[in-house]
Amino acid sequence: MSKLTCLLAIAIGSVVAATGTSNAGVINTYADRLSFEADISGIVTESFDSFASDATFHETSLDVGDFSLLSSGNTMDPVRRNKIDVPPLEFGLFSLNGSTIANVSLNPGGTLLVTFEDAIMAFGADFAHLNNDMVRAEIVVNGETLNPGVAAADTPRFYGFTSDTPFTMVTFRGIVGTSGDGFGIDDVSYSEDCVTHNATVPEPGTLLGFAAFALLAGGSRRRR
Repeated sequence: MSKLTCLLAIAIGSVVAATGTSNAGVINTYADRLSFEADISGIVTESFDSFASDATFHETSLDVGDFSLLSSGNTMDPVRRNKIDVPPLEFGLFSLNGSTIANVSLNPGGTLLVTFEDAIMAFGADFAHLNNDMVRAEIVVNGETLNPGVAAADTPRFYGFTSDTPFTMVTFRGIVGTSGDGFGIDDVSYSEDCVTHNATVPEPGTLLGFAAFALLAGGSRRRR
């Protein structure tokens, strides 16, 4: 996908989001970080290591740089959960490499909102204890519900996805009818770059718009 087409896709996605129209597009999921990183470029990773002390995102938005965290509807142990957890960690089983993590607890129906300042095309992270032995949590992006699947007991893992439609929010949601879920998140990776293997053929009307825009852009460059 060319840079021009990528920018147009982001612009169209922003208009779609503003009008409230759902457009999930094509979403590819990944169970390992190497495959995820091989398919995208311009990756940025947030490790939370810049935090010197614990910081809550329980019912209050916490800015961590390019994105914010907000836990809502989660009442389980709010003092020790839903916070940036600086070592020594509250729960050793949530540790991924002994460093600072996002310590998350989801009630059934409760959410963790990861909201980005700018639209992105790819999101992934390392998780500890997510959906341990059963599916208790799901992920929603662009109106599409993703199932991260079940992990063996106390087994850290990676989960990520790419989309051909830009998005600014990733929602983790506790599944109603379960006991909810508790897990650790570290090394959140994301990219604003388009994913070339996810590129789809636009509708004819969109193609005409692309062509008109490209002609105008080309004429402008020639005049300069």
